[in-house]
Amino acid sequence: DRSLKARFKDEAEHILAWMLEGCLRWQQMGLSDVPVAISSATAEYKDEMDIMGEWVRERCIESSDVSSMASILYASYRDWAEKNGHKYQM
Repeated sequence: DRSLKARFKDEAEHILAWMLEGCLRWQQMGLSDVPVAISSATAEYKDEMDIMGEWVRERCIESSDVSSMASILYASYRDWAEKNGHKYQM
């Protein structure tokens, strides 16, 4: 639609008011009314992108009474990342 820019220009004042109203509502209420489908998809995406968390779940024992040297943990992470096709930083 080649006339869209011109139509939006004519409505710019109303569009800005709508945007500001939405911003104020967001600041006052937060995002409590996010649809379940969106919050579920966001959580799933975050879980898929959490490479470090995946390594921890697969290779580490999480407990307050265990410890390990950083060099051993890093070697484990590097090995795991290589085997799973992830890049790692040195």
